[in-house]
Order: sequence, then C-alpha cells, then structure tokens
Amino acid sequence: MEALSESDVGIVEREELMVSPSGNGEPTMRVAHFLQPTVTSIEGPVFELPSSCFSSLPHTFEPKNWPLKLAFHGCSSPQDDWKIWVGKMASLHESTWKKAGIYEAILNSTYSIQRNHDLILGLAEKWCPETKSFIFSWGEATITLEDMVISGYSVSGSSVFSQLETDEQKSTAEKLKETRIELGRTGWNKADYSLWKKTFMDSGSEIEHEAFLAFWLTRFVFPVSSVILRAVFPIAIHLARGTRIALAPAVLAGIYRDLSLLKEKIVALAQLDHFENEQDSSALVITLHSPLQLV
Repeated sequence: MEALSESDVGIVEREELMVSPSGNGEPTMRVAHFLQPTVTSIEGPVFELPSSCFSSLPHTFEPKNWPLKLAFHGCSSPQDDWKIWVGKMASLHESTWKKAGIYEAILNSTYSIQRNHDLILGLAEKWCPETKSFIFSWGEATITLEDMVISGYSVSGSSVFSQLETDEQKSTAEKLKETRIELGRTGWNKADYSLWKKTFMDSGSEIEHEAFLAFWLTRFVFPVSSVILRAVFPIAIHLARGTRIALAPAVLAGIYRDLSLLKEKIVALAQLDHFENEQDSSALVITLHSPLQLV
C-alpha cells in the first residue's frame, strides 16, 4: 500500500454547516471529516437493524477449531530497542509531541498488551457493520472517538491527508523518500522496520525525528505493511513540527473496518454444515491491520 485513501481510513471529507468548538456564533460552512457511513438528511425511512446483526455462533463456541487463521499485524509487541529509541527521542522532543497531541500515544507504543484471540472473535460476532456497534442481549454499545483519545490519539487537528506546503517540508520528504529507495536496493529489497530503525536510530541525522515518527506511524498507527509507508511521510513531517493531526478518526475507522471484515467471515463460517480443523490447507487466512488491542 503506497497511499492512504478515504476508503482505507473510513472517513469522508465534505463541506457542511459546522458550529465553532467554543459554541459561539452561528453555524458556518466548513470542510469537515466524517466517519463512514454518514447521512446528509434526517428525512427518509427509519433505519432497521439487518438480520445479520443478530446472527449467532454455533451452540458450541470453539473458535480454535474453526478453519480460520488470524494475522494481527496491528497488535505489534514493542522491541527493546524501540523502547530505547522512544526514550532518547522523548528527551529531545517531548514538548513538540505534547503540542502535536501524540506524546501519550507514542509512550503507549512501548507497552505490550496481551491479545485474547477468543475474546476478539466473541466481540466480532456481536458486531453490526451497518451501525458500527456491538449488539448485546442487554443493549447496544460501541467504540468511540473518546476511547481513541484515552489511547492518546488526537480527535482534533488537521486531516491525515494534509499536504506539505513549504519548501523545507518538501525537502525533508524527498530525503525520506531517497533513503527509502536506497534501502530498497539492499539485499532485503525493501525498507522494512528493522533496516529503517538501524539506519536512523542514534544516527544524528537531521531527519531522525521525522524518520522516527514515520516508523511509529507505520508500525503502530497504520500498520498495513511490513515496510515503511511513503504515505505517512507528510504526516510525520507535520507532527515533527508540532502540528496537530486528527489521528483518532483514522485509527477508529480502521478498527471499524477490521471488525466488519471479521464479522463477515464469522457469519460465513457459522453457516457451514461441516469444516475441517484449522490446520487444513483450506483454512481461511484473515489479516487484520488495526490496533485491536484498543477494543
């Protein structure tokens, strides 16, 4: 994946009447970002929950026996050298991170959260893709932007699609791109995590901070690839200058997307009359990219 699109992060940009954050004044037309799906009018039929939202698992809930293999790319455990790098960079850029609203999120990436495979499947079974909520016997609940804020991501700020404006910013982006290309010419043929970290950690490079943030964004925020994403360079450059970026909506949209994908596959498996053990070569492999440890 070389570019982040609105469909990837599950948000849409459009102009709407918006109220000032202070609550003062009349609503004005402004460009805003909305989580999908959205409605543009209160007119129309009342929404009815689709029957798929109430589907159940087999009476014997044994997900380990299902022909389903999950790859959690978004639940990476931090390595010791990453923790060291975070500590060193924090001593230099803590004030900038706090200004950009990423200080707590970066520190959170140094902790390991144990993943419960069966719990994630159980929650996904209760997920309704149409309403982006869990349908429990006692009522409805969901993950919100508030949960993302608790995890350290900013709900306010510029869009993740914000472009670079100054010559200095564009020059920094070119240096990052050139390094990525050079690493792609090595024996590994790609700028993977370890090679990128080895290149920039303690290097004293003038772009080490941006490279550090690009690593963090690729591995812990938008972990859709095993190599450093070129698409996160503009975000990293803005953050390195203390510009606040609204990461919370993008992270939340990724979680919504993966829960919907997982629910779709679970419903399909539950309708099968018979299936072999997951060790069978026909087992369905699903790669989940979002940080589901936040659920």
